Amino acid sequence: MFDCLGGIYVDVKTFDNFAAINNDLPLTDGKLDESKLNYSPGTPGQIEVVTIYYQWPIYVSLLGNDLTNINGNRRLLVATAVFCNEPFSTATPANSCH
Repeated sequence: MFDCLGGIYVDVKTFDNFAAINNDLPLTDGKLDESKLNYSPGTPGQIEVVTIYYQWPIYVSLLGNDLTNINGNRRLLVATAVFCNEPFSTATPANSCH
C-alpha cells in the first residue's frame, strides 16, 4: 500500500534565522518537482528545516469527496521539523540561533 522507494521525498534546507524560512511546496504543474528539493545539512548554529513529502495514492474517494491535491490521483502528505543545529564544532565558536 505504501511506496517508500517512489513516493517518499526528503528536503533539507538551511537558513541563517527563523524569519528567513520559506517552505513553499515543491510543486510544478500539479506534480512534485524533485529539482526543487535540497540537501543542505548546514553548519553549527544554523537553522534547519527538514520536510518529508509522501505522495499517497488515492484509490477510492469517500462519498464523492475528492481527496487528491496533486496530479496522478495522489494526495501530497507533508511533515516538517524546524530546529537549530547544535554547536558541534569545537575548532571555532558556533553561531547562535536567532
